Amino acid sequence: MTLASVYASIGQAGVALVILALVGVYLAVRTFFYLRIVRKNFRMEYFRLEKAGPGAIYRTRGQNPVLAIVHELLTSPNASNMDVKSEVSYRFHRNFESIFRNLSWIRFISVVAPLLGLLGTVLGMLTVFKVISHNAAPDATMLAAGIWEALITTVMGLTIAIPMLMCYYYLKMLMQGYYIQTVECTMRLMVREGIVKPVHKGFYDTAPAGSAHGRTGAAPAQTKTQAQDTEKNNA
Repeated sequence: MTLASVYASIGQAGVALVILALVGVYLAVRTFFYLRIVRKNFRMEYFRLEKAGPGAIYRTRGQNPVLAIVHELLTSPNASNMDVKSEVSYRFHRNFESIFRNLSWIRFISVVAPLLGLLGTVLGMLTVFKVISHNAAPDATMLAAGIWEALITTVMGLTIAIPMLMCYYYLKMLMQGYYIQTVECTMRLMVREGIVKPVHKGFYDTAPAGSAHGRTGAAPAQTKTQAQDTEKNNA
């Protein structure tokens, strides 16, 4: 089978689908391994920060994007009064801009691939009907072969779209998990540095979700203002 015969079978839409498939696989694999490396590096750095004791985060300026977010929040002048979730969300999109762009492209490929497949099928069917119009008694075998070739692009489009959509949602869940872990670790470090007060005394004794010490989640911390309001209400 030569390239010319393959091109005759799939047409221009099929060639576009092959290019989209290669781009989608590259983006998905690159994003997956990058996120795995980021997570592994952050867990090691966070474990080192816990061992180093209070004040270590202020001397840390690593290349890890999650650690950079935590460092920015703890060194902010308004750290004690900020909405941690909102600030993490803003900085998360800024530090992971390339990852979110890759996710957008993967989602785009999963949407466009079946449409290109349908376009290829329609163009193939037009060719088949053109042959019928020029032959009073066309060969059934020839028509069946032409229809089979026309439907190839639909199969290609769905074969590309389904895995790309699965990769998109899997990587999106990974990013959501990193976001939650960043919020939790930031709050824990804020409690240890005395920037905010914990809801209860055992807050800092609980290992953060996904950390090197365990997977048990910790309750959210309160800011100083919220803690004072709670004490007044209890009084």
